[in-house]
Amino acid sequence: MYLHIGNNKNIRKRSLIGIFDMESTTQSAVTKAFLKEIQKKNKVENISHDLPKSLVVTDDLTYLSPTAVKSFKNR
Repeated sequence: MYLHIGNNKNIRKRSLIGIFDMESTTQSAVTKAFLKEIQKKNKVENISHDLPKSLVVTDDLTYLSPTAVKSFKNR
């Protein structure tokens, strides 16, 4: 099965590790360090044209998604 994460991007559900709210998670020092590290390794893809609403972590990439976490819960 696939999950649509915004802007015509789909990921395999079995590769999904977690979906996190950008507003609440980016306040944590641990999350900031994680984002900095994956950016250094070019393992982040911004698929949002505006401010991203969620952080979608998979086993190979992390996506900055325009879709809110609440929307994912309804899928």
